Amino acid sequence: TTAKRSRFCGPILLRVLQTEDIIGHIIHLNDGKLVTKGKYPTPITTIKETADFLADETLTADRDYRHLVIYVHGGLNSAAASANRVRKMKEVFKRNGIYPIHFMWETGFFESLKDVIFSSRDKAEERVGGLSDFWDRMLESVARGPGTAIWRDMKWDAAQSFKSAGGGRQAMKVLLEGNAKRSKPLEVHIVGHSAGSILLAHMIEAMDSLNPLKVPIKSCSLMAPACTVDLFEKSYHPNIGKKAAASGVTKLWQYNLIDQREQDDSVGPYRKSLLYFVSNAFEDEKKMPLLGMEKFKDQVPTKSGYKIHYAGRAPSITNSETHGGFDNDRKTMNDILKNILGKKPTPAKGFQPEDVIGY
Repeated sequence: TTAKRSRFCGPILLRVLQTEDIIGHIIHLNDGKLVTKGKYPTPITTIKETADFLADETLTADRDYRHLVIYVHGGLNSAAASANRVRKMKEVFKRNGIYPIHFMWETGFFESLKDVIFSSRDKAEERVGGLSDFWDRMLESVARGPGTAIWRDMKWDAAQSFKSAGGGRQAMKVLLEGNAKRSKPLEVHIVGHSAGSILLAHMIEAMDSLNPLKVPIKSCSLMAPACTVDLFEKSYHPNIGKKAAASGVTKLWQYNLIDQREQDDSVGPYRKSLLYFVSNAFEDEKKMPLLGMEKFKDQVPTKSGYKIHYAGRAPSITNSETHGGFDNDRKTMNDILKNILGKKPTPAKGFQPEDVIGY
């Protein structure tokens, strides 16, 4: 299961996972719909089987499950990388009494961005040369047209997933109805990385019609969220601390890079982080304020129950060096476990060094 890591492409996987390795822990979406064929199919019948398993407390008693976590990865993930993450993480969550469900979100952004950025590199090099101070600005300029279209399509997919006929909406309704059948329902928590924050925003908006228990999401953890500050104000902020409502979020913990680490990061030939690229080149407005960027922190409204932690500024409970590295950072992942459990995980049950590599 050893893997090498590229700063742009992420891990180069050396193991091909089988569906049975992760079945029962995934909701596979493409174009806002459940994927029913191919390598990792999750038709609604499969989701129903998972819901029935969760509803039967005799089947879940051996793990003493008390929590249900919904995890959504970012945009720079192939299906294979997402599957490997599920395989590695699920054992850590399960040994802590947490049943994990991961959205395998086929954004298409991973493959499309490679084409855009490397074709843009060639055009930029023709104009300014590789060592020019204008390099990143030229890359942003030539990538803007196709990059904006790709990013807009990904956001559309996220919204469609929780429309009336969306696959995310269908799957979550079945799972939450199953959870409601338990004598002691599992507490629901959500975790999102990068563009995963966009999908979760639409989930929160839909929760009042999905969760029959009408109780708040117990915790939300966002790593380097790529959603706009406007979307945060619309979908997350009004619901933080909201009680007796399924769309409520009891607390929201956020993990960001300090701005210097954003500027020291890279995306292929682009010499800053993915969030800089999205803000400057892919959003409809240039320099769009994104929730995960420290440079826009003064535009983010504060609220009781909402905290932002910065990797690169001591003391901190997160120490990722790159935008894509938060879920490979033990400090971050173990703090997310603490958010879910309400206490620190025991050293033996928390994320170990081998649990945060290979994806």
